[in-house]
Amino acid sequence: MLFAAGCLGPRPGDGFRAADPRPVLRAGTVADAAPLAFVRDGEWCGAEADMGRALADRLDRRLEWRAYSEGDLESALRRGEIDIAMAGLAVTPERRAALDFARPYLASGIGALARAGEAARYPTAPDLQAADGSVGVLGGSRAEAWAGRYLPRARLRAFDTSADALDALRGGSIDLFLGEAPFLWNLARRDPARLGMVPALVDRTDLAWAFQPAVPTLREAANRVLEEWIRDGTLAALLGPWLPATR
Repeated sequence: MLFAAGCLGPRPGDGFRAADPRPVLRAGTVADAAPLAFVRDGEWCGAEADMGRALADRLDRRLEWRAYSEGDLESALRRGEIDIAMAGLAVTPERRAALDFARPYLASGIGALARAGEAARYPTAPDLQAADGSVGVLGGSRAEAWAGRYLPRARLRAFDTSADALDALRGGSIDLFLGEAPFLWNLARRDPARLGMVPALVDRTDLAWAFQPAVPTLREAANRVLEEWIRDGTLAALLGPWLPATR
């Protein structure tokens, strides 16, 4: 895989050129959600950051990032504080009832990390579901709920932070660490000598940008841009430096 060596775009909290007459596109994201959106050396980086800049340019708008916690992002969109949520949102029935979504830009799901050299033991979803070792998850996560239902032979262990789970995996006290695939892909590529991404992907879901239902014109415009990007290869080029697969 190839990954971006640097990041472009505004520093968090900085405005664009004061003389820029274009209307603002207020994009909400989660500031610490690598490889989708994160801050490095004062600049926005990641797949969503790159797509946000490209979308704003295509719509002839000046981009303004607004960072929220994961729990506050959707409510900020519903309140009208932002125009678009760009944070790797999984398209779920519950979210569809409250928000509008553009067409998905990535098929994702729950994945698993293993120690390097052991990931190939789980090439398919049934192999992963047959795991009988110790499996780490983040407490309260979608991965924890899935594992409790579909890993009957595994010994589940909930962690408060991903750093604690990774330490346990590297140290051998757990055999797998389950979580959202984009997040795990990023962890694996940062430590390939010790971590490997399991080939199996379960509980598949689509990731898409979210909008207020009351403002369909922006969603429709974003869909037209996405359709162009899919046809001409732009979407793959934007995602490729950060993620191993696109739709």
